[in-house]
Order: sequence, then C-alpha cells, then structure tokens
Amino acid sequence: MLHQWKEMTIFTFSNNQRMKLSVIIPVYQTAATLERCVRSVTASPCPDNMEIILVDDGSTDGSAALCDRIASADSRVKVIHRSNGGLSAARNTGLDTATGSYIAFIDSDDEYLPGTLLKNMNILTADDGIGLAEFPVSVHHGSQRQYIYSPEPRTVCGDRVLADWIAGGGNRHAYACNKIFRRELFDRTRFPEGETFEDIAIMPHIIGNCRKVCYSGQGMYLYYDNSDGITAHYRFHRQEPLFRHNLELLETVRKTVPERRSVALWCCCLNLLADLCRCQDSDTAYTADAASRLDAYRPSAIWLPFSGVGFKDALKFAAAATCGSRKICTRLGKKKLPL
Repeated sequence: MLHQWKEMTIFTFSNNQRMKLSVIIPVYQTAATLERCVRSVTASPCPDNMEIILVDDGSTDGSAALCDRIASADSRVKVIHRSNGGLSAARNTGLDTATGSYIAFIDSDDEYLPGTLLKNMNILTADDGIGLAEFPVSVHHGSQRQYIYSPEPRTVCGDRVLADWIAGGGNRHAYACNKIFRRELFDRTRFPEGETFEDIAIMPHIIGNCRKVCYSGQGMYLYYDNSDGITAHYRFHRQEPLFRHNLELLETVRKTVPERRSVALWCCCLNLLADLCRCQDSDTAYTADAASRLDAYRPSAIWLPFSGVGFKDALKFAAAATCGSRKICTRLGKKKLPL
C-alpha cells in the first residue's frame, strides 16, 4: 500500500530535469546534526544530477526551518514538511516524491565518508544489471562499541543472491542506509509504518528481487551511536518486530535455500527470542508459541560444524536440540535487560 500523505507542504528548489540519484533524508529533532549530514552528501566529489529530499517529520527543535534554509542555498534540495509519523513514514514520503533512477537513504544524524556516493554510483551505472550496491558501514560510530562491517567485495548473480546474503549474515546487518538501490526495487515495496526495525522487514524482499548485487568495499556510511535509540532500551513491543521478521525470514529460507545455510540464522533467532524473554515486560504466551515455531525450523545438527557460528551459539544450538528452545530461552530470560 502506498503511503497516504497527511498535513504536508512541499517546497521545491530543484530543477525539473530527470534525476539520476535521489538521496532521502528523514529529519526529526536533529537540528544539531542535519547540516553535517547534508554536507557529507554534497561534499565533492559527488554524483552529477542528484536530488536531496529532506523530509521534515514534524520537528519542533528548529530542524524544519533549517531544512528550508539549506534548500534555499542549494538547488539540488527539495523539502517536504509533514506531520510526525516516524522513520518509515518519512522514508515512504521521500520515495513517493523521488524522481531518481537510483535511491539512497541516510539518517539525519549520520554521514557518508567523502566520495562514497560517487564511487558506488559509478559501479551501478557501469552495469545496469546490478540491483543494488552495498558499501561498508561504521556501526555505533564514535562510541566504545564502534566496529566496521565490510562484506567481502564481490558481485553475486542469479539464484545465489539471497542464499549468499543469508550465508554472510546479511540479516544481522540489514541496513537500508549503506546501499544504493535501483528505483524499481521500491515500485511495490514500502517500509512498514508504526514498527521498529523497519529495514529487516523489507530487506530480504529487496535482496530476493535482485538478479545481481555488488558488495563494493568502496566508501563508508558512518552510523553514529544513539544512546536513546531502540537498541538501547528493551521493551517487548519494540524488540518483538526484530525477532518476528527474522523468524519469517527463517521460514522462507528453509523452503528456498540449502538447509546448511540456515544454521546461523536459526541461532540468531534463538538469541533474539532469548532477548524477548529477558524483557521485563515479556509476553510469556507469545514467547512460548514462538519457541514452538522456532523448533519446527531447526536445521539438522549435522550442519553445525560447517555453519561458522561461534562456540557459545553452538552450545545454545545443542542445548535447544536436546531440551527445546522454550526451556533454553526461559533459563536465559532470568537475567532481565534494562528498560
């Protein structure tokens, strides 16, 4: 379903020429970081024929006026003011407005390293069969938890695309922001509104619809640490979508890719279910039913030595195979997470 716009005003400062790249930036209460973000998009070298769509999602901290000032100074910028609807709604509004043949997303408190967009656009425009290009990301940038996720540079084609993504742990790094997409991938796809962890909800579908994916190793997305973010606070209703979308992916994967490819994903689901049990407001009926569903899709233990999972996950897998996922998660759930 396409997003229905509500209470929004569009200010356009760019020309009417068909754009090559549309960069969508949802903006909400980020007056302190917005200019830094936009500078990282416009910094030279950057792609020619690019539009930047700032979607002000009902900000009250001065971000809305700042969006207009940025747009008045740069003809590539378009501003949309809308009532608050959350990150997914803002991205969907941007998608409905975008005119580019390619789409990129960046959050307004993050940034790109110089040249990131240009390097990856050069790859995409050199081979129009590539559905998306993925580049490295510095996760929790600027914090003690910082690490760099950089898939091995390669191009994957045909029926191997989804299986390769699963085997590489793509579900654990299913970010929309460290990629550039062909516009057609969003013709019938939108981010789920009113949910957390919106990227994992759509990324398997997006990847599955690609006939060719390039992991470029070029440039980098800087994903800044947010102490007020979703992953810093554990409430059941906010964490549940992450488990649910991974379980749905597991159910799909078991029907479409070799069983040995699903061991790491199954272990990931087990850990996410344990985290749900550790929430102080956990729903025991939900987790009991989820454990039964998870057990139904557990791969054979014969694939465990070839799965690449760590020692702790291998122990949990073996324990769940013996005692059942519900018992293991209930035991792990005794150590509650902070609200």
